[in-house]
Amino acid sequence: MSRGDLLGAGCTLAVGGIAYFIGGPLAATLAFIVGIALIVLAHMRRVEEEPEPEISSALRKAAPYLGGLPTKDEAAVLHLGDVKYGVTAQSKPEPALVPVTASPSSEIGERKIVDVTPEYLIGFFNAGHTSVQAKKLAEAFIGKWMKVSGLLGDVLGNYPSQRMVVFSDRSSYKRNSVNMFFYDKERFGELSTLKLGDTITVIGQLSDVNSFEISLHNCELLAS
Repeated sequence: MSRGDLLGAGCTLAVGGIAYFIGGPLAATLAFIVGIALIVLAHMRRVEEEPEPEISSALRKAAPYLGGLPTKDEAAVLHLGDVKYGVTAQSKPEPALVPVTASPSSEIGERKIVDVTPEYLIGFFNAGHTSVQAKKLAEAFIGKWMKVSGLLGDVLGNYPSQRMVVFSDRSSYKRNSVNMFFYDKERFGELSTLKLGDTITVIGQLSDVNSFEISLHNCELLAS
């Protein structure tokens, strides 16, 4: 109850007491009724004249997380700081995805080669993006063919149906490792004659990218 309402109630009691001594119980009752009616009317008029709270831009941003805007009564209770509705919110912008532009390409046989490096692709995961965002950026290159060159680090043959080749000058520690998988058994002989440290050039189909390596499948060794 406001200060004006308290003052009106006090006056009503005073007038009612005077009316009781002058005119008896009936006059006092009428005085009480008229006084209370005047207090109610004055309170309603004051409420109607109150300006509607302004909805701040901060509240509009926070509304989706709050389940909608508060009602007028809730706003009066939550009136804090310099925000009219009593809610301050700072929205943290999500990292913007770096748009992937079309990469130059060339052709080897019937294969269209995209002109990108392992460092470029792995860089998606080390440029302030989340793993989900980086995977989305890398999707544009999955299934495409690319060419890589480097010094032979090893030829692994753990399975009879495939060979895996790695470079000696690229590694997971440097975040530029390349795993190259060969499946053509008729060309396994070429791999068996390579020496550690030989400079080789390989084309392969990109199948995976993460924060430290890429994987190429269906690889072929190109003539140096």
